[in-house]
Amino acid sequence: SLYGTAVIGVQEARPREAGAQISDSDEHRFLVVSGTSTPAGTHGCQEWFDLKHPWRMGQGNSRIAPDDVALMEYAPRYLIARIHSAVLLFDVCVIHGP
Repeated sequence: SLYGTAVIGVQEARPREAGAQISDSDEHRFLVVSGTSTPAGTHGCQEWFDLKHPWRMGQGNSRIAPDDVALMEYAPRYLIARIHSAVLLFDVCVIHGP
């Protein structure tokens, strides 16, 4: 789209450990926030935040930093992260369907 993709929610990501890591490419720099999969290695959710994407237009572009994102709660079927910066405050949820 004209504005790009700011957040991607992923089901069946199957991460073994919860946490956050940076994934870089020439075009994008993502903060990948992960919950955990089941002990059997199924389910699990991730949220990918584009750190190069402007989150607010107008009085100067605003981008989020890795420290602006907190993993609030997770289970194999859902993940909730909070974005809290000087100009933004919102939660992002990924919920795994049946």
